[in-house]
Amino acid sequence: MGLPLTLLPVALALVLLIFLGLRYAPKPSATALEVSADDPALVRAEADAREALPAFLQRLASRDPTDAEFMVKFRLRSGGTPEQIWADVIRRVDGRLIGLLANDPVTRGYRIGQEVEIPEHEIMDWGFRSNGVMQGHFSTRVFLARMPADVQAHTRREMGWTS
Repeated sequence: MGLPLTLLPVALALVLLIFLGLRYAPKPSATALEVSADDPALVRAEADAREALPAFLQRLASRDPTDAEFMVKFRLRSGGTPEQIWADVIRRVDGRLIGLLANDPVTRGYRIGQEVEIPEHEIMDWGFRSNGVMQGHFSTRVFLARMPADVQAHTRREMGWTS
């Protein structure tokens, strides 16, 4: 005995939804690193990034022709625990810092590529490429030592940190 003919479209739709849900569900990152919010090396990296933030903002404003890929890591707040996320394509609009979310946010109501206002007091890290070499990325430098060797080598190449 099979499904009544009237339920067949519903059953097929349900199977399709389950398949698509499994296929497009977020996959854990092979390079994700779990760290404590009070990790001393990361606390120091954030302090260093905050201390150098005025120089970054000046560089952003001056837009040297050899500079590119300006980005900041900041706390995205929308109730609950703030999410640490990168934004790129940074620019100033009427004194406000604006960027596009560069990662898929966990925080509901946001999506990758979405334009957001970035409060300067929420910036934890920053980066930009100068003559092909990534500057800043204080937290990335901390994580580098904790990455598997192959990921570490790839990251160094991508950042231009190899000679």
